[in-house]
Amino acid sequence: MRPIRVQIKDTGYFMKRYGKRMNYVIYLRVIKSRQLGALWQRINKKLRKYKANNLPFVPHMTLAYHDLSKENFNRALRENKGFRFSGSFTVNKVMVSYRIRGRRRVAIAIKMLKK
Repeated sequence: MRPIRVQIKDTGYFMKRYGKRMNYVIYLRVIKSRQLGALWQRINKKLRKYKANNLPFVPHMTLAYHDLSKENFNRALRENKGFRFSGSFTVNKVMVSYRIRGRRRVAIAIKMLKK
């Protein structure tokens, strides 16, 4: 895989219900680029055999997820209101994580992208 320059700008958040449980997520926004889009197309093509392809392309870096209570989620939003951040870094390895029936699977690592 050729190295890709990734740019990050600011934070985002969302809440998502999984069954009876509400998950609170805080993440860094990754700016979409042509190179990231092309990489995602390659990954999505490889995911077909896992029947997990055609997932939406939402580049991001999760900061807090499972260990984040509603109270701490709301506190983080209050304390970081107006927080601005930007930066960039080079990516030369990728690993994809996906779920099947609620279980997290880590698959399709670097070797898939070397072909």
